[in-house]
Amino acid sequence: YVFCEVKRAASFDVALNRLRHGQMERIYHAASEYIGLTPEGQLAPVRFDVAAVDATGAVHLLEAAFGHF
Repeated sequence: YVFCEVKRAASFDVALNRLRHGQMERIYHAASEYIGLTPEGQLAPVRFDVAAVDATGAVHLLEAAFGHF
């Protein structure tokens, strides 16, 4: 499973810096709840990505941007 947070700003760097620890925790907990409903349960492979979108609409995908807490 891949969960992706999307952040938009004037530049990629600014967009990536907008992801806060509390947001990552909420994403992680939501993913954990969802994964708990799947047949694999908590043993399912999970990845957390961030998609940074700049002012032109270009997207930079950062795979495995953050992990488990």
